[in-house]
Amino acid sequence: MKGKSNVVMLLAAVFAALTLFAGCGPEENVSINGSMRFVIGTPTPTVYTVDLDKVDITEGALSVIKYLHETEGLEYTAQTGFLTRVGDLAQDDAAGVYLYLYTSVPADFDVSVYQETLDYDGQTLTSSGVSVTEMTVEKDCVIYIGTIIF
Repeated sequence: MKGKSNVVMLLAAVFAALTLFAGCGPEENVSINGSMRFVIGTPTPTVYTVDLDKVDITEGALSVIKYLHETEGLEYTAQTGFLTRVGDLAQDDAAGVYLYLYTSVPADFDVSVYQETLDYDGQTLTSSGVSVTEMTVEKDCVIYIGTIIF
């Protein structure tokens, strides 16, 4: 009888361990209620107010860019998770010009010595410490794409 109870306890422990992590996988399709602003920082910025209810967030901020491409005709080029062109902004390696992402979401702030801030519309945005595909998209956030020269 003791052997059976050990087997039952072992099976219960295995079942508990398997179900403990059942809901911890990556979310494939996140729906967010509300809107956010997506800004292309040209001399006269282009501002998109995006209804997040209509965007399937599967690749961070790149999901928003793809949505704007489909609905607004926004042109972009992304290579291995890095943006090289969005709208009228483009990377120019020879001139040392690179696209730089800024965000209002603290979880994505760059915390390195390379951190940059930008004042936009009365709000201080911080350079992103994650790639465009990992950027957090949430209600009322601002994502601003500008350039930086290295």
